[in-house]
Amino acid sequence: MSNSLCTPAHASESPGSLAGVTSTEDEPTTQQLRAVQADREVDQRERAEQAPTDTEQLAAVRRADKAAYLKEKLEQKAESEERS
Repeated sequence: MSNSLCTPAHASESPGSLAGVTSTEDEPTTQQLRAVQADREVDQRERAEQAPTDTEQLAAVRRADKAAYLKEKLEQKAESEERS
């Protein structure tokens, strides 16, 4: 088994970090957060397709579903911010 399968997708990042997100402020924008979640969803769906076991596939699918859910919530937040 390769080491990449045992290592979480964002293991090298500190908890709560947003790899590739740069912002002039301390907090990333809603748009940046949506992009991060979209990338995570795609990454986890790919991992699910390549998973060697059903358990690993299910875990990747759950992570992808969570990223999709968060992306949807961020889209709702963006729409709300636009209306304000």
